[in-house]
Amino acid sequence: MRNNQKVFWTEAEKAMVVAQAIEVRQWKLPPSPLDLFREAQKVLPENRQRKVRAIAEVPWFEEMVNASLSERRSSQAKSDPSISIMRDGYAVQQKFLAEILLELRELTDVMREVGERVSNQVSPPHPAGKP
Repeated sequence: MRNNQKVFWTEAEKAMVVAQAIEVRQWKLPPSPLDLFREAQKVLPENRQRKVRAIAEVPWFEEMVNASLSERRSSQAKSDPSISIMRDGYAVQQKFLAEILLELRELTDVMREVGERVSNQVSPPHPAGKP
């Protein structure tokens, strides 16, 4: 059970959370930064985890994750140029999938609205005083 004391992480704990975040990103579609943080901090003991409601509460997190990813990508690209090509292709695919997902969400909203309008027009009128 968590206590309500404020938790201040050491640099080593921050590094553990960042490393876990990078591991999570490798095996799952990148969630929101807040979801990624919440998942990554599970690497710490429960009494060292924080209840974070907004990513702004941990301003170091995104910066450290991005720096670590950049460093990793740079070292990989130097060792194998084909990795850069694959990474660029992956980035294009991810952008394309994100655009499709956004469009599907918009279409879902449109279809929901059309369905509501159709059901309102098709439903027989209710007798006075009855729902």
